[in-house]
Amino acid sequence: MIKWNFPFCYGAIDGKHIHIKRPPNTFGTLLNYKKTFSLILFALVDADYCFQYINFGTNGRAGDVAVFCNYFEDTVDSLTEVLNLESDPLTYKDATSGSDSENWKNVIQNEINSKYKNNTWILVKRNDIRSTKIFTSKLNRLLNHEDDIFDENLFKISKNKFILSLSEKYQITSLISTEHFLIAGIGNEIVGWSWSNIINLESTNFPKSSWNIRIPPTNDNADASPEVNSLKICPKADSNTVGDVLYAGCGDNKIHSFSLEDGRFLRTFTGHTDYVHNIDLKDNLLVSGSEDGSVRIWDSRVADVLNVIEPYRSKEVNRPKLGKWIGDVSLNDDWLLCGGGVRLSLWNLRSMDIPMTVFSKTQDNGIYVSKFVQDGILAGGSAQYFSLLSYNDELQTEIQSSNSTVYSCAVFFQQNLPKVS
Repeated sequence: MIKWNFPFCYGAIDGKHIHIKRPPNTFGTLLNYKKTFSLILFALVDADYCFQYINFGTNGRAGDVAVFCNYFEDTVDSLTEVLNLESDPLTYKDATSGSDSENWKNVIQNEINSKYKNNTWILVKRNDIRSTKIFTSKLNRLLNHEDDIFDENLFKISKNKFILSLSEKYQITSLISTEHFLIAGIGNEIVGWSWSNIINLESTNFPKSSWNIRIPPTNDNADASPEVNSLKICPKADSNTVGDVLYAGCGDNKIHSFSLEDGRFLRTFTGHTDYVHNIDLKDNLLVSGSEDGSVRIWDSRVADVLNVIEPYRSKEVNRPKLGKWIGDVSLNDDWLLCGGGVRLSLWNLRSMDIPMTVFSKTQDNGIYVSKFVQDGILAGGSAQYFSLLSYNDELQTEIQSSNSTVYSCAVFFQQNLPKVS
C-alpha cells in the first residue's frame, strides 16, 4: 500500500448486508444494526483492486472485524501466508534499513507533513504512562455458549485496567447490576457474578459465575436459544412476595420472570409476535416494546395484559422508512415513553388513545434510548447527540456522542445534576 501512502497496510475490508427473510427459529443472530435480517457479503481488496479474500454467509449481527478475524483465528501463520507478509517490514527499523528504505522514509515523512499541514494531529512529547492511573470497567462481547459453567480461563484481569473480558465468540445482549450481583443476558441464559468475588479478585482468572438461569425453550423447537435482550429487577415488596423478581425480555417474543432468591421460574408473558427489545417496571406495571411495533402494559404479578398501543398507527409518530419497531420504553408514575423506528412519543397512562407529545427535536435515525430524567426526557440512538427534552418537546440540552449509534446509557446523579455515560 506504499503507492497509496498507507505503509504497513495490506488492503481494505468491507461488508455488505444481503437482506433475507428471517428463517424460523433463528431469533436475533441474523438481525443487523439497521434492524433488518441479513447475511454478510465480505471482501478484502488490495492496493491493485484485487480481491484477496471473499466470504459470504456470516450472520448479520457480526461486524466486519469479526468476520475477518474468525476466518484467520486458527493461526497467525495462515494470515501471513494468505496476505504474503513475509517480504514486508514489521518494524520501523526494518523499514528504514532494508533495500526499500528510501521509499519507506519518503512515505513516512509525507504522512507526518500532511498531519502538520491539515492540523490532523498535534504532536507532543510522550508522557510517562506509568504515572497515569487507568481505571476502566468494560464487559466485552459474548455469544451463546453450550456449557452451563463458564470456562474461567476465558476471563482476564489486567494489572493496569479493570477489564472483564470474554472470547469474542460470546456476546452480552443485556446487563444489569444489583448490590450483590453483576447480571448479564448471555445467549439463552442469565448469568450472575458476585461483586464481592470480582472486587476481591487477586488472580488473573475471572471467578466462575455464582448462578445461571436458562430461558425455557420454545414449544416449536426445544433446541432454540432465544437471546435475552433486556433485564429488569422488581425488589421484594413485602413478606408475602417471593423476593426480588428478575424479568427478561427475550428473542422468543416473550417475557420470562424468575425468583432471584432461588432461581425458580415464575411465569411467562405472551402476546408479542416478534422480538421483545426492551422492558421497564414501575410498581406492579411492566411495559414491553417489540419488533412487532406494539407496546404492551402488563400486571407484573399475574402476566395479564392491561393495555396495548401501536404507535406506528399514528401518522405523527410513524416513520415508514425506518420501520415500526420499538427500541426502548420507559415508565414513571403518570407517563409512558417509547421510541424506535417510530418517533419518540409520550403517552399518558390514564388516556392512551393518542400520544400527548410527539418529539420532533431529535435528529435521529432510530431511538434506542428513552429515559425519564428528573423533570425531563433523555433520548438517543442512531444520532450525533443525546437530547435532553422537556415533556413539551422543548430542547434543553444536547450531549455529543462519540459513536454513530448508542444502544444504552446509564444516568448518575451528583448534587442533583444528572451525568450520562
